[in-house]
Amino acid sequence: MNWLRANINHLTVPLGMLLSLMTVVFGLIAQKKRKEGAPRPYISEGMKNSLIVVLLVCAVLLGIALAKNV
Repeated sequence: MNWLRANINHLTVPLGMLLSLMTVVFGLIAQKKRKEGAPRPYISEGMKNSLIVVLLVCAVLLGIALAKNV
């Protein structure tokens, strides 16, 4: 836990950048498919649940980083 507290900024910034880049790429792919007339991409229940867990972990890490810097 001490390592996490000491290096939280080095973890949250790249993680946030990775999540935002992933969102942009998936959004562009979905937009391209919509323009071609294809239906929206299907996301399985397992993928939805794992994405929710990833977002919650990121939110907790961001909260720790903000609390440490204030």
